[in-house]
Amino acid sequence: MKNVLFLLIGNIRYDGRVLKEISTLCKAGYKVSLILSDFDVDDNVSNYDFNIILLRRNYSSNPIMKLFSTLIYFFKMRKEIVRLSPDILHCNDLNTLMFAYALPQNIEIVYDAHELYLESRSGIIKSFWSVVEKTLLRKVKFVIVPQIDRLYYFYFRYKLPLSKYMLIENFPNRVMDLSKDFFKNKYNIDVNHKQVVTYLGAITPEREIELVLKAVREIDNILFFIIGNGTENYKKHLNNLIMDLKIQKKVFMYPAIPNKEVLHAVNSSDIGVCFYNERHFNSYFCASNKLYEYLNLGVKVLTNNTAGVARVVKHGENGFCCDCITVDEVRKGLITLLNMKNFVPTDYYWSNQEEHFLSIYK
Repeated sequence: MKNVLFLLIGNIRYDGRVLKEISTLCKAGYKVSLILSDFDVDDNVSNYDFNIILLRRNYSSNPIMKLFSTLIYFFKMRKEIVRLSPDILHCNDLNTLMFAYALPQNIEIVYDAHELYLESRSGIIKSFWSVVEKTLLRKVKFVIVPQIDRLYYFYFRYKLPLSKYMLIENFPNRVMDLSKDFFKNKYNIDVNHKQVVTYLGAITPEREIELVLKAVREIDNILFFIIGNGTENYKKHLNNLIMDLKIQKKVFMYPAIPNKEVLHAVNSSDIGVCFYNERHFNSYFCASNKLYEYLNLGVKVLTNNTAGVARVVKHGENGFCCDCITVDEVRKGLITLLNMKNFVPTDYYWSNQEEHFLSIYK
């Protein structure tokens, strides 16, 4: 069976997509290794049933030092790839595809484009990555894309055969026996029959958390949990806003939780918040795994009307899609969802596409 080497700039503990892909390959008998740039000190490689190699990356705000450290990391990564000599190199996102440059031709390359990487960059940085993607895309065996509009974005941009692209969506695993008391068990917070609204993800201004806070202020019998990582300055800003709005008893903010706990948090919620308001195609064509996690477990979704979301969330049936993200519209959405009857859960599960995923590596 083939040896597959995954590359990840990030932390496997919080990357559910990569975990699912590796798990599927391991179950099918492939030997899988992962090189990653970050690993929590309280995590342990024994928690994973595949080989993990940690190559920490040094970051610097100084442009010259940043370039220097990037070059050093490039050669370290290349050395490790050549040493391991995999049959297939699986590159997660464009920032790892660069390491596939001028590798031995016997190594097949799979490019897993989690994001439309160029769309959230600008200037010389965008120009650099555009050259990298255009050059290396022609050398890969397959390009994996998580959303159909993104697939056609690549197809129209690079004019490569449609057969080169594989749609593997961000579907979650099917997990049985999920807790309904996650917030009590994890944070010792009693819900007391209140409606629970949850945001899970990066804590950034573009996720419109501030508008949700202002809307939550005017709604009774509701609790809002914000779970994720963000800059200390922005989290401080949100905490100050919570104090100013006097909603400390109904809003709680916590760090990101491991991927294995996410579905328990979702299953303990009534409404999931999932806004995408960055002004680029990466956001507009986004269909986050959070959407599927919420809908599979019968959790109603508060979101905004984008191309990616509209294919998944049915306004008035299993969610509320704001045409314009304002406090009034968010409040209207929350009230609508609080009064909405339960809906039939969807069936967006990873197991439904495992065979399609495995066909990439045969």
